[in-house]
Amino acid sequence: MNQILYSIIPGTITKINENAINWGLQGLIAFGSHSAIVIFDPVSFSILQVLDGHDSEVVCVQWSPLLNENDLENPYHSILASGDVLGQLIIWDPINAKIITKLPDIKKRKQRRKILEIKWIEQNKNYLLTLQTPSIITLWNINLNSTNSEIIEIWQLDLEKTNDIHESCLFFELNTSQNYSMIIGSDTGNLFFTNEFKIHKKRPPKILRKIKTESHETTKFFSEEIYTPSPQDLTIKQIQFDPFQKDILYIVYARDITILDLRINMAISRIILNEARSSFIQLVLTKAQNHLFCFHEDGSLSIWVQRVTNKVIKYEPITFCEQLRIIKKKNDGFIISKLVASPFKPNNFIFVSENEIWKLTYKTKRKRMQKKEYEPKILLTGLFELINSPITCMSVSEYNRNLIGIGTEKGNIQIFSLEKFLIKSSFFILNSPIRGLKWISEDKIICFGYKMEENSYKNQIFILDIQSGFLKEIQIKLAENDFIRKIKLSPKQRYLAILYNNLKPEIWDLLFSEKFEPIYKKKISDFLWKANERSDKETFVFATRKEATGFLCSIEDQTLSPISNISFPKSMTKTSCIDWNRLVLIFGNYSGNLYCAFIKPEFKTTIIQVGVTRIDQIKLSPNPNSFLLLVLFIDGEMSIINLKNYQKITSNTSKLQFKYRITNADWISETKIVAMCSDGFLRIFDDKLICQNTIININNFTKKPQAPYLFPYKTTLSLKTAFQYGLKIIENSNEIEDEEIFYIIKDDENEVNKQLIEINSSISNKTKKGISKCDNIPELCIFTSLFFGDQKEERFWKLVLHYLQFFSNNQELLKEIENQIENQNKNENQKENQNQNQNINQNQNQNQNQKENENEKENEKENIIEHYDDDDETEIQKQILEDEYFSKPKKERLFSLSRNFGLFQETEKLKQDRLQTADFHQTFRGNLYPLGKIIIDDYNLLNQHSKSLPILMETQMKNPSFFRDMMFAIAISSQISKDQTIQTIKQIGSNLILNGNHHDGAELLCCSGLHEEACNLLQNIGKWTYSCRIAKFHLPFEKSKLIFQKYANHLLVQKNQEKAIEIFLMIGDFHSVLQFLVELKKFDLAYLFYLSCKKFGFLTKIEEENLKENLKENLKENENENLKENENENENENENLKENENQNQNENQNQNDSISLKDFIQKPFSLIPLNDLILKSKIEYGNFVFQLGLINFAKNIWINCGERGKELIGKNFPKKEEKQN
Repeated sequence: MNQILYSIIPGTITKINENAINWGLQGLIAFGSHSAIVIFDPVSFSILQVLDGHDSEVVCVQWSPLLNENDLENPYHSILASGDVLGQLIIWDPINAKIITKLPDIKKRKQRRKILEIKWIEQNKNYLLTLQTPSIITLWNINLNSTNSEIIEIWQLDLEKTNDIHESCLFFELNTSQNYSMIIGSDTGNLFFTNEFKIHKKRPPKILRKIKTESHETTKFFSEEIYTPSPQDLTIKQIQFDPFQKDILYIVYARDITILDLRINMAISRIILNEARSSFIQLVLTKAQNHLFCFHEDGSLSIWVQRVTNKVIKYEPITFCEQLRIIKKKNDGFIISKLVASPFKPNNFIFVSENEIWKLTYKTKRKRMQKKEYEPKILLTGLFELINSPITCMSVSEYNRNLIGIGTEKGNIQIFSLEKFLIKSSFFILNSPIRGLKWISEDKIICFGYKMEENSYKNQIFILDIQSGFLKEIQIKLAENDFIRKIKLSPKQRYLAILYNNLKPEIWDLLFSEKFEPIYKKKISDFLWKANERSDKETFVFATRKEATGFLCSIEDQTLSPISNISFPKSMTKTSCIDWNRLVLIFGNYSGNLYCAFIKPEFKTTIIQVGVTRIDQIKLSPNPNSFLLLVLFIDGEMSIINLKNYQKITSNTSKLQFKYRITNADWISETKIVAMCSDGFLRIFDDKLICQNTIININNFTKKPQAPYLFPYKTTLSLKTAFQYGLKIIENSNEIEDEEIFYIIKDDENEVNKQLIEINSSISNKTKKGISKCDNIPELCIFTSLFFGDQKEERFWKLVLHYLQFFSNNQELLKEIENQIENQNKNENQKENQNQNQNINQNQNQNQNQKENENEKENEKENIIEHYDDDDETEIQKQILEDEYFSKPKKERLFSLSRNFGLFQETEKLKQDRLQTADFHQTFRGNLYPLGKIIIDDYNLLNQHSKSLPILMETQMKNPSFFRDMMFAIAISSQISKDQTIQTIKQIGSNLILNGNHHDGAELLCCSGLHEEACNLLQNIGKWTYSCRIAKFHLPFEKSKLIFQKYANHLLVQKNQEKAIEIFLMIGDFHSVLQFLVELKKFDLAYLFYLSCKKFGFLTKIEEENLKENLKENLKENENENLKENENENENENENLKENENQNQNENQNQNDSISLKDFIQKPFSLIPLNDLILKSKIEYGNFVFQLGLINFAKNIWINCGERGKELIGKNFPKKEEKQN
């Protein structure tokens, strides 16, 4: 028998399991099935693992976010959290099939609260939130890094106790746009908004406000249809944030979807279902912008596309998938799980029905005659069949014990293969349950069933050919006043014994369709045939329930004759089951006793007491020379008995150990047993009757899974390294073209190389094709981060690619900016530390004189920077990188950042999105002053003064903001007419900011064209985001760069280096990016970033200048040392200190002059010479790949690392002579 892939073969899902499904970033799908969790690989389309650890049905599952820091000392594990009906929370390591930790004392709790939902905290894999009935939200800390992992409660929010909210909460959504806050949905249609909370503090958040989402308030603006919902339609099914705009919230009802803009607290659009369509149950949002995927109650899938006409957003359905709806119509109560979308490809979806896993793919085909029009379709691209439980019967083939026949309650027979661990074939037999089946040859099964018809039974017996699917009914006259309990076909398939529930047994000659005379006129308990290979005689034995006697008979030439009777002792009354082989004949009874008649080596009889309850089934080992017996009791307990020494080898106690009852069991090998369980699963036990979760070993799978984290951790990181360099394979080391790049060498006997070559053969052609399209390291790293599911690295490398391409195409701009920065007055650093009021007065005249020059430079800068094409990103047919990006020539490629990158996007694109939003909000405004205020702010931010002025003039006298709005109107008018009131307006705005009214003051300064002053004042009071937004929109690059530089310095003071790195990337300060990657010990990213910059022509010239200057500095240091030796020893210590300080200042100035893009702003850190950073990244990256086992690659890196590299090579690569000694 082949290796057991997993010990639990799952059945169908239940109603409670509907929401228990999740597609993780590592590429695996987890879903609940009864009390177990199934791990499924969507690429190889196979089950990898089944985890059994819950005591009740699983309600929710959630993969943890991938936060892989490539740390060999603390390797990443795929972590899964699951919750059940009884409130048990378990944290799993699915790959190693073990429970990391779970909530303690779950059985001792008085109130067992059902866990409805689980959400991990992004960017922190140690914290998660749970929602339990009726309205309890808890934040947990999971110590995954410690040896003894445990779950610690941080805080608990009970809405009923703390807020007096007597509503059941159904779901919650985590808002991560600014820190952490929650939106909670109740069963009455209310939404509760909490304030922000910090995960490290034990103070739970508070409810700030409550919104009653009236779904029935409909206007023609949303839809031209008139819709009056019923009270049931007002129940909220789901809430979800837009993945690109965190201020947009989708609220799903039964018959409509409302899109809410939280920035203005208004509904901006609505989708209303046609009356002929089934109700919504779920909304799925993917990376496909402007596309909504809706799942319906009847199993259909609809796709809606956003259309904007006359500043009105509407959604139109473009296609419906009806395949599952047709199936569900035929089956009442058909259960479907939640739909999950691929985190990598937005057009792939998977869901689980009762006994099948479905994969749907959304594709668009271009019409033949029309080039621009596309025909959307949803195709079924994968189907995996599960056991169609409840199971009614089971039989292991005696001819091939890798095949198991399964009869179901729905009248199907499924053939499960233990070689491939999947359903090999499935056949529909009856409209009623299959009551029993038995293999009669390698490819034939006999089965029976019955159904009630008025006051009679319709019994049917069939023979199924599993190769051809041919079904033959045995045409004999069966009783109608009783149902069949068992059938037994003789080994030569001529005689059939039928045992009814209450009637006397029958034996039929199938050759002539004749029935023998009754052999026994009372009810018998069991019947068993014994083959006789030497003659046509067929022998059978049977026993009764009342008499303590067994009967041995034979049939030959249509003659039935008794042979002998077997008398039992009085303790063997009420016989229940029989088994027989060439060594022993065994009877089991209702009292837990076994009567054994040993035929060989000598005849003897004995009675063995194995239990106290009824023995339901006994099975001798398939080894004909073995004396092992499997005993199954009526209560589900199993035991293995050694008949040779009359001892019970092992036993399990079903009542104590399991939450299910075993109803049938059989041997599949000498050491393995398969059991049919009451929860619809098949479980495989070892010879100690233990069924435990098995570790995933991809070498046991014929079709290799594609999830990279299934490999050992070092192998995974080695594969990631190979991907980052383009998966280049060469025959020998002589073919190496670049020593700084990693190659997989076929002739290398290194174990890691061998593993990578084996893995390469199992990688799909689509993946290899995607790698071949990449032209540089950032593109390869984006591909790799998406393949490995690392969102942090994906974001980092997209920013790297975007800004490397941008600055590579604008090198002249960089030179101008560098010259301007170098020529700045040195006293400006001191001015930044002076008082804010003095700073304003000193800069008034200077800013007034430079205003016209700044405006001209701003226009020139905008013309240079904003040259990106505003491509429509609504096409859903995308690979890991956009097809449009790869379709262009390599020299013309420009990677455009999507909307969720916020301020990092192109300025014109950011302005265009903001202006469209403001115009769209204007259509809703009406007489609402708060909304008008938001629109005015947006228009003024975008220099759309002609649009904001009429709105300001509408402010009424009664409004407390009347004088403020009039002041703004005057400022805007003066800006339009260029009046001589700017100085006064500037001073008013400054005073407003310094007195705490920063928003009004900044807006007033911006309206007057004083954007730089507004930015500086806002930064002085800590309003960094607002300041950067103004700088991004209005200041030229050389000015906005200084604002962002200050923001980056502030982030460094706050120890937020990762965010600061992104800012440095945006302003082109690649030196600082490299330094902080090294300081964060992300040496793999640092080295790859250095190679990327080198590819685009950055950091190379600086490196040469640094090397020259370092040589000069070394010569100066030697001269100074010689002079110091000749000086008088009794010189004053203060004079020596002064000289040393002067020397250090000179050295720092020389180093700083050689650093590209060095700001005149005083930084809270000192820049390390670039050459030292490069050397450090090379050495540490070499250590990293050396620990992975990529020895030759590490040696190639260390070769270029000077003396330190030679030391490492000498230490780790001893010479051959030293090895021999």
